[in-house]
Amino acid sequence: MNSLPTEFTQVYFRADQPKEGWPQQFAIVTAYNPEGQITEATSNIASDLKLRSTLQEMGLSHFRVTGGSRDGKHQEPGWGIALHSPRPAQELCAQFKQLAFFWILNGRLALVDTRSDESTIQAEWSQRWLGSAFWEPSSSTETSKDLVYRRIPHQPELLIFAPRSRAFFVHQIWSAIKLAQTWREFSALLPSGEWSRMLEQLDESPDDSDKFDEELLPGYSDGDYPPWLQAEIGRCLPVAALQNYCQEVDSGINGSFCKIPQTNESHLVATLEHSGYSVERKDDWFFY
Repeated sequence: MNSLPTEFTQVYFRADQPKEGWPQQFAIVTAYNPEGQITEATSNIASDLKLRSTLQEMGLSHFRVTGGSRDGKHQEPGWGIALHSPRPAQELCAQFKQLAFFWILNGRLALVDTRSDESTIQAEWSQRWLGSAFWEPSSSTETSKDLVYRRIPHQPELLIFAPRSRAFFVHQIWSAIKLAQTWREFSALLPSGEWSRMLEQLDESPDDSDKFDEELLPGYSDGDYPPWLQAEIGRCLPVAALQNYCQEVDSGINGSFCKIPQTNESHLVATLEHSGYSVERKDDWFFY
């Protein structure tokens, strides 16, 4: 297993356990960051959509699984796939240019190198499964010194900064919006607990089999959902950084928000790191 980065052996997982329980044997495959190279968010989401469509065409039972580092600083959404053998997972990895996948058999987690076909037991699945959501809504206003940032997808001349867990939460919602074909799929793709919260705001709960329509989401047409992180920058950056590198603007509809010119990137990042913040650019997540 020398050909794989060490991080592959230290992956932990987040997933909602299927109602029928964990399959006796299943694979975990992602389409994110092919060949181990960090890839722009829109390409990752498109690959994720293609992988899920492929699983549907193959008639394979699957469920969302997100793998990443123990501290959550790196996270890649993927799919748990109930299989009788690891061979289909191997073929999917070849199709989506993945270096490895995980194989769980009778509760034991193995890492499979797709190039050498070598399999190495890592741990018990229960030791690497951390539960469901990486982010809980109650923590959205808490101060965090673990920040991520990227260029705003539709305004690359501007930057967006956010707490890591908050950014990934928004990335998951955008992924659900882009991937879902029915309301059942949308609810399954959302971060844990988000669908229950949303149902409280809907005048009428849509039928699971109905075609998904994002315009029916509370706040979507007004630009309030998914959460608009530009409006939250003032709560995650220190005052000095806001004063020196951010411009506060009134949207006229959704309240004030912060503009951070891309030209301020190096100076702002250096200022934050000097102030004790951890800062990482995350172009492979979709958030703004």
